[in-house]
Formats: sequence, structure tokens, C-alpha cells
Amino acid sequence: MERAAKYPASERVDFEADVEAAIVFSRAAIHRFQRKHKGHPGFKAWWASIESDPAVQFLRDERNQILKEGPTRIGQQVWISGNAASTSGAAPENPRAYQPQLASEFYSYEDVSIPATATVERHLSALEVLLENAEKQVFT
Repeated sequence: MERAAKYPASERVDFEADVEAAIVFSRAAIHRFQRKHKGHPGFKAWWASIESDPAVQFLRDERNQILKEGPTRIGQQVWISGNAASTSGAAPENPRAYQPQLASEFYSYEDVSIPATATVERHLSALEVLLENAEKQVFT
């Protein structure tokens, strides 16, 4: 996600690929964790307790979308730039419309004010904490 957050606006395809890869590989981490611990007596109860976790749900749903249906369900913003004249014929108030510098400025999952990278990063961090805590507290 660090790399995705740094892509310039002209590299949106690479941005999308990195976001999708982060989602797919995070889900792979869950599957590896499951494989490692599924024989533990407390595994089923622990697994049931995390299935409704927002991070687990988001990563599962988006991974399934990517691998089984098509591109991730990510929102995309569009900016119109240029020197369009106003309807009154006067010079435009802002002759230089905003032009995003980073690819991440184009994408969101939750709301246009929250970049997709922030959403995915939040879920990845939550998943990391969830798995680390389980490793320490449940599966020691």
C-alpha cells in the first residue's frame, strides 16, 4: 500500500493492481493462518468470532470480487480541467482547474473524502492486529 500511495496520477493502472494485490495477499495470509491453526481446539470458536469483523468482511468480499467476478468495487472520481469560458462570456474564475497529482486521489471505497489507500490500509492494520493477538493469546 505504501507504493500504491506514491503512484503519480498517470499510473492509475499500476495503482489499481497494487491495491488489488494487497487485498488478495491479505486474504492469503488469513488462509495460511487458518491452515496453521485449524487443528487447535480453540480455532473454530476464534474463527467464528472474527467472521463478522469489518476488516475480515471487507477483505473477504473484495478478494472474492477480484478473483471470482471482476475488478474491485472501487469508486473513481473525475476532474475536468481546462480553460472553459463561463456562460457569461467572462474569463473563468479558476482558469486552472484542480488536477490530481497522485493516482490515489482518484479512488475511494467508503466516501470520496477517504482515499482507497486509507481504507485498505486501515483494514490491513486491523487484520494484522487480529492475527497477532490470536497468535499470542489463543494459539500459544
